[in-house]
Amino acid sequence: EAINKYHNYFEFLIYILITILYSVTLALIIPFIKLYLFDADINYIFPTLAILFTIWSVIRGTAIPSQTIINASGKWKLVTKKNIYQMSFLFVSMLIFGYFLGINGILVSMILAYLYRTILLMIAANGKILKAGHITTIRRILRIFLTIFLVNSPFIFNLIIIDANNYINWILWGLGLVAASTLITILVNIVFDWEAFKGLFNRYVKRK
Repeated sequence: EAINKYHNYFEFLIYILITILYSVTLALIIPFIKLYLFDADINYIFPTLAILFTIWSVIRGTAIPSQTIINASGKWKLVTKKNIYQMSFLFVSMLIFGYFLGINGILVSMILAYLYRTILLMIAANGKILKAGHITTIRRILRIFLTIFLVNSPFIFNLIIIDANNYINWILWGLGLVAASTLITILVNIVFDWEAFKGLFNRYVKRK
């Protein structure tokens, strides 16, 4: 039970950090490319790539808590064969999707492969090691994407334009977005995951 509690806090905290990191990443990646390639003759501005890259990064990151508990328990054999299946699927799907969709297809194949890996790790960690359910983890993962959308909705709907004409402005935008993303992420998790937030706060913040 104690291990389950610590894992719950760890997963909650990691998912908050992932939310903040990739909320800011999605908002700033296109402005950075525009700034970096200001004098380039070729257009490398592809918003779809930024979205797909963010989705892949989030899915890859959400496996961290499950991977950690598996490594700590020493039961890595639970997923050894499945990792081989994942790599085989990734290789084949990259050839197929890459051929038809180019770089977008490669990212789609990476998303599918890492989604498969994340699900397998979650099943192994929650189901076979912790003997816990998966609903809380699934809800938290969905909440990550919801919060990222909320943070980026002003830019998606062109309510706010990030006009970073130099690196200093870009950094200032980044600092502002980190603050806004942190506030929104904490508020969303207070509303939807109050028990985990309260437990983490009382244990590691209030105690100090």
